Amino acid sequence: MDRDDTRPRARVDLGGTHAARFHRAGRETDGEIHEASGDRVFVATGAPPPLDRLTSISIAIDEETSVSLMGRVIRRRSPEQVAQSNEPPGMGLRLTSANPDDLQRWQSFIRSHATEDATDLPRVVVELHESETLELLLDLDARAVELFVHGSHRHAPGTEVVCEIVHPEHNAVFELEAEVLDRIGGAPRERGLELSLQPIGDARADQLEMFVLGNTPKED
Repeated sequence: MDRDDTRPRARVDLGGTHAARFHRAGRETDGEIHEASGDRVFVATGAPPPLDRLTSISIAIDEETSVSLMGRVIRRRSPEQVAQSNEPPGMGLRLTSANPDDLQRWQSFIRSHATEDATDLPRVVVELHESETLELLLDLDARAVELFVHGSHRHAPGTEVVCEIVHPEHNAVFELEAEVLDRIGGAPRERGLELSLQPIGDARADQLEMFVLGNTPKED
């Protein structure tokens, strides 16, 4: 899916009211949709596939209609990770492809469930290549962290964005909210955004530490 297309950006909370079925280890596995957007979906399941796995998924959008989508696993919460929290185990998918009819049905479904409270912020992909920079994110439990992101971006200073932090080793993604401090122009290699990543609560701090240190359970 093209990042610049017109898919809905709002993230809606479906609370497990819509069933899903995906392929894992050669067999179909059931799950429930908890959060979704035009290009993201979190599936609650006790048997999430490994990170970076391409997975086909069928989602029931009403009693008579299902859509078939393809996605890559960018977030994974095993039952062991959530044993002492109220969050369900499962996987976060970045949707990568679908036939045009199913894609249109999915986008219409998301738009119909979006509310005024739904998160609808522009997204900035942050690909970190140095472990030292990645480890700076651990300070977010106590303070904001400033970060420069290279690239041509249109977001003006003061814009709130969602940063998709891409882990340099296993390609998992962790989302963090940030404010644009400045937009730098000039030569292509100098262009980019100065961001202020916002502090996070204790619960997400634990998840962020696992993400940064790469403590993601592996499947046999």
